[in-house]
Amino acid sequence: MVVIKKIEVTIRVDGQDLHEYNDSIHEPRGPTEQTRYIEVSTGKRFKIHAGILRRFMSRTDCLQFSVFLDGRYVDNFLWDSEDECDDIIYDGISNEDQAEWHTKPLMFSNITSEDLPDLASFRTQKSAVTEMGTIAVKVFRGIKQSEVTQSTEAYEKLDSETKFAKKLLEGKTLSHRISHGEAERAEVHKVFEVFLIDTLTNPFAVFEFNYRSKKSLQHLLLIPRSPSPIPLERRPLESLTVAEKDTLIEKLKARVEVIELKDGRELQDKSGGNDAETPELMEARPKKRRRLHKVIVIDSEDERA
Repeated sequence: MVVIKKIEVTIRVDGQDLHEYNDSIHEPRGPTEQTRYIEVSTGKRFKIHAGILRRFMSRTDCLQFSVFLDGRYVDNFLWDSEDECDDIIYDGISNEDQAEWHTKPLMFSNITSEDLPDLASFRTQKSAVTEMGTIAVKVFRGIKQSEVTQSTEAYEKLDSETKFAKKLLEGKTLSHRISHGEAERAEVHKVFEVFLIDTLTNPFAVFEFNYRSKKSLQHLLLIPRSPSPIPLERRPLESLTVAEKDTLIEKLKARVEVIELKDGRELQDKSGGNDAETPELMEARPKKRRRLHKVIVIDSEDERA
């Protein structure tokens, strides 16, 4: 969990904060900007949680949290110093339509691709891919002004149908993109005009989350890969279960049978396939046998007893 100037922001799935991995790939951008990696799964809805610590003091009566998904601004939400609650849950893009409020929940979707889109799409996608896979929350101090009506513009900013050129995705660890579900009825929202103390180019704090699949995070060496199991023949005998010992015995027997069968075929090939001459050839020629490794016989009956 990252805390900047007594403000914390996390990404929640199924009511739990996602585990965050330190960004060891990029250079730190300063004390007011923090980046973390998170592991996500296809189809999972997520929410943005913002917490304001009680010790937070500032010459402002509200904080504006601007939400950027895959590099695009989509919405914002406010914390008011007059509110009793210091925790805010942003659960999706909200809008007022015909005197009713609706929210479109956010979710992680797979990236789809195609071999060769048209040239115009390729140029547009090239710019979009650079910001793909990110959730950014920029915090601005502000002074609350009059109440206003919210625009419907935000609803049109998320597109999960576009197929990206495979060439643009090569060599990248991108695995998902953000989409939204069907609109759901929501509680009435109050929307205010805010006079920002901080400039748009110099936010009070920036929280950025690079979301990736588990496989992508393993590729980035941010989480360890699953170790390969140690073969039974390399493990100490005392650590094997009865079933594992039986399996090991069968494997060793099979190896011996294969080697003996191969040796027999070699002797038959050297005799020319003539059974009458085989004894004479075997007496005249020195016997050559493949040297076998020592076989450890394991008495599994004792274990069962």
